[in-house]
Amino acid sequence: MFAAWNDAMAALDTHLDQGTPQFLAYALRTGPAQSAVTRGMPVTVKRLDSFAPLSSDDLKILGSLKGRTVKAGSRICAQPADPESASLILSGWCARVSPERNDQQQITGIMIPGDAFGLGASPWAGDRLGVLTLTSCVLVDANPLRQLVRLRSPLHARLIEACHHLAWLQQTYALNQIVRLAGRNGYQRVAHLIVELYTRMEEVGLIRNGTFAMPLAQQTVADVLGLSKVHLNRVARQLKREGLADFRRGALCVPDLPRLADIAGFDLPPLCDGH
Repeated sequence: MFAAWNDAMAALDTHLDQGTPQFLAYALRTGPAQSAVTRGMPVTVKRLDSFAPLSSDDLKILGSLKGRTVKAGSRICAQPADPESASLILSGWCARVSPERNDQQQITGIMIPGDAFGLGASPWAGDRLGVLTLTSCVLVDANPLRQLVRLRSPLHARLIEACHHLAWLQQTYALNQIVRLAGRNGYQRVAHLIVELYTRMEEVGLIRNGTFAMPLAQQTVADVLGLSKVHLNRVARQLKREGLADFRRGALCVPDLPRLADIAGFDLPPLCDGH
């Protein structure tokens, strides 16, 4: 696989245009933490490979995709007709947001490194919502992948299966958000979101000693959970006192994931143990 990965990197050099940030190619090779690269493979590729082992031809396709930096606070249209509608998130955090009305928008879901949007073979309701970058991001143009999925190429059956799985997960996260807001009190909402983010970060290898990078402002987290900032702070202090979660500057430590998941009513994946 890693020989194929080197071939993919060569393809990347060939296809990256002059407008693509040069550090993207550097990140793919060297794996700096800020670019969310794990064990020599970009987090997006590692995640797709976890769903269905990718072939050398699949890796070449992924290696040829183009990336770009997008500054924090940028709104990205996710309509299927938009040429930028399908993207893989190589680094940074994004959010699905409702249409703006009276200068207000509601965050309906959070996307982290390794996630994607607009990747499904057919659009779902979530694709009608815009995407907002919550931090500076590197987004990889995934429209070639979306076309591949629609064409159902037998040569790339594994990659297509992985793309279907990644697109399906976005719907799962949307359902989790509904469950949080409709069936949990404030304390449980915070716990539920923490557990979900932890498990998603663990899936892509971004947990270190029970801690993961948490670049979101408190107000953003409060908005996601339908809480006031004061209420969120109160819950955060309680979770820290109970040894369940500790919001630190730019990071979140979860000392006891199983217990926190039990409080949240969140079913942990079989291999997720919090370590």
